Order: sequence, then C-alpha cells, then structure tokens
Amino acid sequence: MPPEALTDEDGNLVKGKVALKYRELHGAIDAFAAGLLLGYDSAGTTYQFQTAGMMDISAQQGDRELSVASGKEIDIIFASYQKGDDYSFYEWDEKAGKWVFK
Repeated sequence: MPPEALTDEDGNLVKGKVALKYRELHGAIDAFAAGLLLGYDSAGTTYQFQTAGMMDISAQQGDRELSVASGKEIDIIFASYQKGDDYSFYEWDEKAGKWVFK
C-alpha cells in the first residue's frame, strides 16, 4: 500500500496502525454462504451474476471505516479459478444497496 493512501470519513489522511480485512469468494456457493446478493438490475430486468470470483477488502482504524485517498490506488492481484479474462467488474454500493458496473 502506498504511503498516505487512506483517509477517514472527513477526508483526513490516516496515520498510524490500521486493520485491513480481506476475503476471497471463488464462486456462487461462497457468495451465498457469505450472505451476498448476486442479483443485479439492467434496464429494469433483474439478472443473476455468474461469478468467476470476487473479493472484499476494508480498512478500519479503531471503529472508523477508512477509504482510499483521492489520487491513490491499491493494487490487488486476484487469481480466479475460472479460465478467461473477459470479465465485467462490479462494486457493491452499500448506500444504494446494489451492484454498480465499474
């Protein structure tokens, strides 16, 4: 992780120790067991994802949720068990309660 990569909810750069949480889900059964919803809406029609895998990463300092600072990136290498490289990427928007195409 690059220096000064995380901010708190007010946009202040975070210094000191943080807790990073990371988990990998490699298929629909893993996602179901984790309680994730795999339905998404496209032009008013609901579809079910076919997943080649997904990950969940978060950072906290104490009880504060942290975010990646503007202009910073965190690289993650994720190895899917599925062949191919023609995948779409989505992110779960907690506020909206839905998957958002990236």
